[in-house]
Amino acid sequence: MRRPWWTVALTGALALAGCTGPADADPTPTRVNLPLENGVTTTSAPPPPAATSPAPADGGAVGVQEVGFPVDLSVVAWCACGGPDGQLQVKVKPSLTHRSGGDASIGVGNFRLVVAGADVAGWSGLTAAGQAPFVLPDDTLGEVAYIPANKDGWSQRLGDAWTFATHWDASTLPAGGRYLDEGVKRGDLVFYVPTGSDEVVVLAGLALMSEDGSTAIGWAPRESWGAEGDPNAF
Repeated sequence: MRRPWWTVALTGALALAGCTGPADADPTPTRVNLPLENGVTTTSAPPPPAATSPAPADGGAVGVQEVGFPVDLSVVAWCACGGPDGQLQVKVKPSLTHRSGGDASIGVGNFRLVVAGADVAGWSGLTAAGQAPFVLPDDTLGEVAYIPANKDGWSQRLGDAWTFATHWDASTLPAGGRYLDEGVKRGDLVFYVPTGSDEVVVLAGLALMSEDGSTAIGWAPRESWGAEGDPNAF
């Protein structure tokens, strides 16, 4: 069956040294159910990010209404490669701009990599606050896992090398503020993605969650990320 979203397979070709995944075709815009303030709703993908929320329609049916996210979230560099315990490592460098009032929480614990096909029971990442992946139903993908980023500075042995580490020092973003650290090994997040029985996962996008983790306040769909890069260059 054809997968319309960007997929990555855990194979021998995904060696840590090169950290190079399969050729990256232009992905079709994903549709993912994201938890928003007014309930779990469907989002459609072309950047800039836009979400949808249910709205009453004629006759009491549920319609769709476009709303915006408080934080513009994008991924300026990324790579997927082999990781420990049959998992993938996905490294991303996000850029954020806060469009609403007040401060937005943008600590490591606020980010989730949204993935279909992940076996969350096999996740072995480490977070500062003891967070773990959670799974939500999805109209198109069946269900998706929300995987937290590894804690700042943590890595582990992987053969003769080490896994990549998260490097993140931001915690809040004021109204009108922007965060992007263009340095190498600065301002990047690493996620462990446990694969399912077919060793294929679907990367749907990167979500920024509210402080309590209940709602998405920013969304960078996978098709807006561009081509993979060298993980040692960011």
